[in-house]
Amino acid sequence: MIRVLMFILVLALAAWAAFWLAAQQGGLALTWNHHQVTMTFGVAVVALILAALALSLAFALVRWAFALPSVLAYANRIRRRNKGLAALTQGMVAAGAGDTQRARRAASDATRLLPNEPMALLLSAQAAQLAGDREGAQTAFTRMSQNPTTKLLGLRGLHVEARRRGDEAAAVHYALQARQLAVLPWSSEAVLEDQIRRGDWTSAITTVDANASAKIIDKATAKRHRAVLQTAAALAANQNDPDSALRLAQDALANAPGLVPAAELAGRLLTRRGDIRRAVKILEKAWIENPHPEIAAAYLDVRPGDSTADRMARAQTLARLKPRHAESHLTVARAALDAKDFAAARRALDNLVSEAPAGEALTRRTCLTRAELEDRESNNIGGVREWLARAANANPDPAWVADGVAQDHWAPASPLTGKLDAFQWQGVQAPRSTSTMITSNAWDPAHMLALPVTAAAPTVLNSPPLAVESTPRPVAEPSPVLPPAPAAAPAAEKIRVAAKNGVAVLPVVFPIKLAPDDPGADTPPSDEDEAEVPRRLAL
Repeated sequence: MIRVLMFILVLALAAWAAFWLAAQQGGLALTWNHHQVTMTFGVAVVALILAALALSLAFALVRWAFALPSVLAYANRIRRRNKGLAALTQGMVAAGAGDTQRARRAASDATRLLPNEPMALLLSAQAAQLAGDREGAQTAFTRMSQNPTTKLLGLRGLHVEARRRGDEAAAVHYALQARQLAVLPWSSEAVLEDQIRRGDWTSAITTVDANASAKIIDKATAKRHRAVLQTAAALAANQNDPDSALRLAQDALANAPGLVPAAELAGRLLTRRGDIRRAVKILEKAWIENPHPEIAAAYLDVRPGDSTADRMARAQTLARLKPRHAESHLTVARAALDAKDFAAARRALDNLVSEAPAGEALTRRTCLTRAELEDRESNNIGGVREWLARAANANPDPAWVADGVAQDHWAPASPLTGKLDAFQWQGVQAPRSTSTMITSNAWDPAHMLALPVTAAAPTVLNSPPLAVESTPRPVAEPSPVLPPAPAAAPAAEKIRVAAKNGVAVLPVVFPIKLAPDDPGADTPPSDEDEAEVPRRLAL
């Protein structure tokens, strides 16, 4: 309604202005080339307005004529850009779908139509990677790295290509260049892996702190990574600078109280200094967080020169902190064997079997410890052979495992992927033959005699500490059978060493007069039988 009223008002004003012009008195005379034109004032005003409109139209026509080439060039650019964007879209879809030929054609068209478009270079790199053209991908990423807009993306692509061809030096070089521009997860991870590979623990800790400041990792992860790197630095400095190693180990425990290698190293260094109270406190706290045989060994050795009875008492003290854990029972059993308290050792092993879940108690170390008990307590040859045979098919003992690789020493990073804090103390899965599997619930001595005494040794790598560069062996791959030890070594000592190391060592089976479950307690052994005992136990 308001618009209608406004239109009527404007129309009325225009009519009034026309009427006012027509009512004005006077005229206008124009003389040109002996011609004279006379008109009224209103007609002169209208003629002037029409002349101005004609002049404006002529000027617009002249301007359009001069701008026509630019307009045609602009239209051509728009058309080429639209075609390039269409080719870019088709190429991205084809690359995502795995259509190599279509992706390469679209990449060629997009590069030709959009020579300065970053996405066209990215499509060219993706199409080249999809087709296996490493040189083409390298060229595309190099061009992208020369453009400030796409430099980070180009450096990322060059880093990936360098890793694919195994050039770690070039990969780290590109990651360092990218890290100077921005703190990104991929560049930080690559730089950190290189620092760990070179053993530059100080720089690695600085990198972790920078990652935490950039919020690439959270605070809890940063503390854990810092503790792992401090432990690695402490282990590296242990031989030359024990004071620095102790300080680093204590800092690592402040960040991760349950870190086993840091606690074990700090405990042994404090023991070496004679600070028994602090060593005991650190080891007990770590044991509560994470019961581990290395912590138990350091705890038992905290006072050099103690008798076996004192060591057994200390083992019982440690076991009371985690009374139902398997490592507590095994620690007490080992200390009891050393103290020749065979009844306590048997109770500890029985408690281990009764309290552990079904099928998880009979690990190789447990079976070997039980075999040593049978040998040292009553010289029960049948019992020794039974438990050694069970050890061959028992569950592997826990080990440090990372990315499917098990080794007997902790390392700060995985030897396969370089991932920091990858090693975890866990059970190792080893392949077994169902035809030779023996369980504690189904023991058949006659069946055991018929079994071939061959078994794969546990897949445990005997690598030195911090040997990240060592060649690992996958968990699922069986290791070669261990060679037999010299026949002159005492059988009990061999079993004891095997039980401590957690390695399943099988005896050579000789024909015996009695069944494995019949030690012949009722019949005194003859001289000939006694002479045969070392041969039956010889490894």
